[in-house]
Amino acid sequence: MNVVGNANRLVFMDLLRAYAVLMMVQGHTIEVFLKSEYRTLDNYFFNIWNFNRGLTAPIFLFSTGLVFNFLFTKYDTSFFANPRLLKGIKRAVFLLCITLVFRYPGLKLSKYAGLSFDGWKQFLAVDVLQLIAVSLLIVIILNYIAGLFNKAYLPVFMFAAFAILFSSRSVYNITWSDTMPVVIAAFINNNTGSQFPLFPWLFYVLCGAVFGTILHRYRSPEKLRRLIRYCLAGAIFIILPIGAAEAIFAYGFGITFLWVTPALDIFRMGFVLFAVSLFIYVSLVWKEIPQVITWAGRNSLWIYLLHTIILYGSTYNEGFSTYYRERYEAVPSIFFAMLMLIAMMLFVYIKEKGTLLFKEGVSALPLARKS
Repeated sequence: MNVVGNANRLVFMDLLRAYAVLMMVQGHTIEVFLKSEYRTLDNYFFNIWNFNRGLTAPIFLFSTGLVFNFLFTKYDTSFFANPRLLKGIKRAVFLLCITLVFRYPGLKLSKYAGLSFDGWKQFLAVDVLQLIAVSLLIVIILNYIAGLFNKAYLPVFMFAAFAILFSSRSVYNITWSDTMPVVIAAFINNNTGSQFPLFPWLFYVLCGAVFGTILHRYRSPEKLRRLIRYCLAGAIFIILPIGAAEAIFAYGFGITFLWVTPALDIFRMGFVLFAVSLFIYVSLVWKEIPQVITWAGRNSLWIYLLHTIILYGSTYNEGFSTYYRERYEAVPSIFFAMLMLIAMMLFVYIKEKGTLLFKEGVSALPLARKS
């Protein structure tokens, strides 16, 4: 398969999303099955795995903003004439609806009427799909604002990203459910049990939107190689100073620098930039990328939804975590993660092949009627 892809999409974006969602799959699977005795800071391998797991959500969210704004800003039209506007709104509404239909964590339909306040907090807790849905709407609004200022995309998105970044720690300490409905408070911070509130996770989506905006200047292979150098330089500039500061604070003052400042999110962004440079490079040198990998990137949201239903359950089923949580040693847990990865890739292959056969069948109908 050719690495170039179609005219609207650079292959490295699909590789980036495929990596992020497949790392989420293995991370969640091991998290469900692995015994608690292995989850210790004294375990060197667990620390490496846990650190890498912490990077998958930033990469996934970054790639979401990247892909959407790359496609949105490529049209030289007015805001309301942009064909990506309606597609973005539809995707956001779809994600909000699908997460309510397959609620994670699962709640039986019969229990909704008698839910307590804490129960409603659990039901309304924001997961990554809801975060992506609202983030897409915010990105669309920011694109509209940028259009009012002669399409000043970079200043608008950079200002929004830094506003989210530097206000997150203050927002984190406020119990918003005391002053507003839980359904709104759940999107602001994690005090109501949300896994992915807007603060600080929207920061990564907005950074991806910034990157997607400037990516139009680097479409050719030569310019992409230059972009690799820029990303690597940015990653080094971020990771080394913050890593050094963390070591100084931890060993010199006994405090964790990354958790008392916005540096943690900036630190993660350094690794996101490193991942971007890596997958741009892979897309340039790997001439025959298996199509199922790029399909995985394009179906990342379906993979995320399916594997969470299998592992954690939904309104309609009980997941593996109900019966097998923290019951297995390291090797069986890794084996289950590999099986889950294979199952997700098989799902993508069947879905894409089925879609292709369906389209071919539909297109052949007029010919069949004529004959």
